[in-house]
Formats: sequence, structure tokens, C-alpha cells
Amino acid sequence: MMNTMRKSISLLLTLLLTFSLVSVATAEGKTVLEGVYDMEKNDFGMATFYHFNADGTYYASFFMGAVTDAGTYEIKDEELAYMASAGADETAGTEDDVMATATQIVELVSYVNPTPVKVAYVDGKLVDISLAGMANHRTMALTEGKAYDASTETPIKVVNLYADNLEGNTLTLYHDKSFVDYTGEMGIYGTWEKNEDGSYTLTDEDDEDNVFTLTWNEDGTASYGLADGEAKGLTTSIGPVAFNVFKAEDVQVATADTTMGANLTLNCYDDGTCVLLVNITAIGMELEADKGTYTVADVFNYTFNFETAGEIAGQPDWASATASGIGVNVPYAATVQAMGSDLVIDAQLAGTASIAQ
Repeated sequence: MMNTMRKSISLLLTLLLTFSLVSVATAEGKTVLEGVYDMEKNDFGMATFYHFNADGTYYASFFMGAVTDAGTYEIKDEELAYMASAGADETAGTEDDVMATATQIVELVSYVNPTPVKVAYVDGKLVDISLAGMANHRTMALTEGKAYDASTETPIKVVNLYADNLEGNTLTLYHDKSFVDYTGEMGIYGTWEKNEDGSYTLTDEDDEDNVFTLTWNEDGTASYGLADGEAKGLTTSIGPVAFNVFKAEDVQVATADTTMGANLTLNCYDDGTCVLLVNITAIGMELEADKGTYTVADVFNYTFNFETAGEIAGQPDWASATASGIGVNVPYAATVQAMGSDLVIDAQLAGTASIAQ
């Protein structure tokens, strides 16, 4: 899960960096695409196009809007083999396909799937392109002077940011410069603009004086400055939620040299993982002592499988049962690695398992 999160953050930062680089490259006079690119041969009769903007962004609509996409693009000096024609049999993918090598490409980076897609760029056309995986080996060419109304575009999500590690508490930015903010008690709708320093300014459509600032942190998280001056931390993904917690307070843990007072917390997350935390009370330091997975069978029979302590069975306290839950004890005993040395833990943690869970 942690690797997936890191990959997601990496892809997102790459995408945002791509946007910044393209904007700079455009300002320096590099070649850009601008206008509507239609298929040279539309043999299925449904409107399909790319609309490229000079700021390095694009919007695409395939098969009369059945599939839409948006993202960033960049023209690069890079060789790419492509199919120039289907050959004498006029069937793509056969032995007589005529291949060629382009010296330039258009690299497309979609907001939906930020894995770069490279397309041969030959004589001002996008050649041998695949359209949503359903129409392949097509050529897209600029339709000179074609009118275009950007207000008809379907908003494509650029990024979802989460507050308080909750699925519903989201700030969503769309490619058409609109946003929806559900991080507070009331939903806010409006528009956003990217600033020269990489931050974003968001304006409430119902109150132009209600302005917010979104800035990115180096670790891939974001800070959302609210109109009242407070700031809220946002993340690009949400982690597992601890819905059952077992604790043991004022217990003794021991190293080879000393015994210390500690509080233990065992978090059980909704993805089936668990983590045992040790808080050394004298110094206020919290450490991860052990982790693993758990299962629940026959209502409240917990079985934990820790990396260090191994398998431990929870002990339901049936006498404590109420309409909403039941007490469960977890006898944990193991020697773990913490603070660079062995730490002996032998304690019983207790908590309430909710019937609702």
C-alpha cells in the first residue's frame, strides 16, 4: 500500500511538473499545437477530435463524446517507429505493413492515467495514433479555422485531494479550471488559476471575496489556505482507517539495562492490517513495535498474525457484551526491536469490538 501511495504521488508530481515545463517551453518559443485535430479518414461517422491549447494542455472527445480525456502534451525531438500504411492488403497488423521512423513525437500525459503516451508527429500530423484503444492506426490532422467552444467540454478530474483521511472530504480540481470543495461543512464551487510560483488560487463562484490558496509540499501533500486564514492539510490518497483500537496503559517494558513505563496501542485497520505502537511515557516517544494482519471469525474471535510476536488469539469478554459491542483482550508478549535494542513487552491490551463493525 505504501509503495502504491508513493507511485501515485510520484505520478501526480510528474504530471504537475510536466505542466510547468510545458508552459515555460511555450514561452521560450518552442513548437506547440493549437486548434482542432480531426481524423483524416473517419470511417465510423462519429465526431472524434483532439483540441490542443497553446499552454500545453489538450482535451479529447472520441465517438461523439462516448469517451473523453484531457491532459498535457509536449512535442519532443525523439525517434519513434510507426505504421505509415497498411500495405497492399490494406489491413493493419499484417506482414506487408509499411513502417517508417518519425524524428519527432507528441507526448500525451492524461489526467486520467498519467502514463505518457508517445505518438509519431509527421508533417504536422499525429500519425498511427490509437483512439481510446478502439480505433487504431489513425491520423489526426489540423482542421484550419474550425470554430471551437471550450464550454462544451466535459470536466475531467485533474486531482482529488483528501482532508482528515476521509473519502468524502475532498477537494477536486477539474481541467476546465473549475473546482468542488467538500472539505468543510458546506460544499463550495468555483474556479481555479495556477500562479507563477506553482500555487493555486481558488475563488468561490458565489462570493468572489471568498478566496483560497492551494500549495504543494515536497512530500506530495498539500496545504489548503482557507478564507479565514486557517490552513488545512490535504493528501492525494487516504490510508487505512483504524476502526478497532486496543490499549494497555501504565505497563512496564524492559531493555537489557532498564525498565520503563509505557502505553501500548494496537490499531486494527479496515484493510485487515494492524500495528502495535509503544509510547515511552518518560520521554513521550511513540515507536512502532510490531505489525501484521488480523482476521475476525465467529463474530468476535480475533486472530492476530504479527511479524515478530507471531500468532496471538484475542479473548472475547462475553460478560461485558452490550447491544453495541463486546470487550476483547489481546495478550501480547514478544521481544521486539526498538530504539536500536531489544525491548521486552508482556502485557494485556483491552478494547471494545463494535457490533456495527
